[in-house]
Amino acid sequence: MNLLFLNIGAQELILLLLFIPQCLVIYTLYSIITNDKFASDKKILWIVVVFLFNIIGSILYWMIEKKKPEAY
Repeated sequence: MNLLFLNIGAQELILLLLFIPQCLVIYTLYSIITNDKFASDKKILWIVVVFLFNIIGSILYWMIEKKKPEAY
């Protein structure tokens, strides 16, 4: 099977679907580490959550922490 509009086959599609969630986890860890509004203990807690619950931890981070408005 070849997806002509993307010019990739089934094997490449499977590899792509396995690679995208790992990119989400890596980007979430980068966002946690570079976020200056977090205290260091909160950063460590979120890093542990993302390491233990990879995809679910990333989704929780983006749902909980990024919905909060920034304090000015």
